[in-house]
Amino acid sequence: MIQALFLASALLAGAAQQDAPSASELISKMIAKYNSAKTLKGTIVLRQGTATESATLTTQIQYEHPAKLYIRQQKDYGDRKVWLVTSDGKHFSYPAPQVIGQDSKRLAEPINLASGKVLGLRDIYSGVVGGIGDRSAPLDIAISRTEDLQYLRGQWYTVRVDGVTKVRDVEAYSISGQWKEYGDADHPSGRFQMLIGKEGDLMRYVIEQTLDLGGQRFNVTSLWEVDLKVNVEVDQKLFKLVL
Repeated sequence: MIQALFLASALLAGAAQQDAPSASELISKMIAKYNSAKTLKGTIVLRQGTATESATLTTQIQYEHPAKLYIRQQKDYGDRKVWLVTSDGKHFSYPAPQVIGQDSKRLAEPINLASGKVLGLRDIYSGVVGGIGDRSAPLDIAISRTEDLQYLRGQWYTVRVDGVTKVRDVEAYSISGQWKEYGDADHPSGRFQMLIGKEGDLMRYVIEQTLDLGGQRFNVTSLWEVDLKVNVEVDQKLFKLVL
């Protein structure tokens, strides 16, 4: 079902490219890798900046299906705020969405709902993601909730394979294209690039856009360095519920 999201892109591939994987094939392989993962752990580091200023936010993540999750984010600027999400498989806790002028509070909820529904990892992520500092495409891809992947597909207005490059001494395919803030936007508002390893690992994700801030226009680059491993041993102590 997930791969069907990208079927339309495959039609763009020309006959001369048949020996090389298409953008659709590479993206589908990447999505399938994370969608089928039983466990995952690693880091996602955002570096965002203009020509004169930059900032970094680091995400540590690990999960274990069906319902254990750990996300810790910290920014390196301003108050160096930390966001933390934990689920021990029975309950999960997370920071409430920030309200201006009020201290952030933590909320906790059970996995087993009164209605009889049992929440899974992707249900938990959907409920807590509004309270974290960096809701990113790499994080959505790592969790692989279908609705989030569909949203991302709408942002990739055009896609093409630029060739093979190296990132952290590993060969990766470079995919780029025009980027829309959301699928129903009238026109593209930037460009994106993703580097995908030959085994389907997402290694880097970049968005370049021009923003109007306080009446001035700035070229802003958001670059996420991604280092995630699937189906590996995770640290069970990190799943401890934090209240």
